[in-house]
Amino acid sequence: METSEERPEEPTETAPAAKTSLSMSYEEYKTTSNLLILYMRQQEDKEDDEFEGVRKSALVDWYLRELEDEIESEAELIERKTKVEKIVDRLVHHDHVIIELDKTGLKKRKGDEEGEELVDEKDPLLVVHPNFTIDA
Repeated sequence: METSEERPEEPTETAPAAKTSLSMSYEEYKTTSNLLILYMRQQEDKEDDEFEGVRKSALVDWYLRELEDEIESEAELIERKTKVEKIVDRLVHHDHVIIELDKTGLKKRKGDEEGEELVDEKDPLLVVHPNFTIDA
């Protein structure tokens, strides 16, 4: 009976640790979003005509590399990664600042040379909306 009483206690101890607050100030959100957008615009300027966009994973990786000196633990790394992914999702779906190109290219079906179909990307390309201007 002692083992059955101990098991229910274990999940309750790990549950609060797994559930952390992802809140941030508006200033932190604007700073992070402007940093991401400036990086995307710089990539666009470098590649000019051949620019297709920045992969979402590449954008998140770049941001984490920029902050690697400030990150002290693996838990903080995971928290920062989650936050930046949520910021990118908000910029795409709520603010409409970033355009997500998740259906790209043409894919041929096996055995059918004329069949064409859009490929649904798991790691979409991201581009900044052409009418967006950064507020100072």
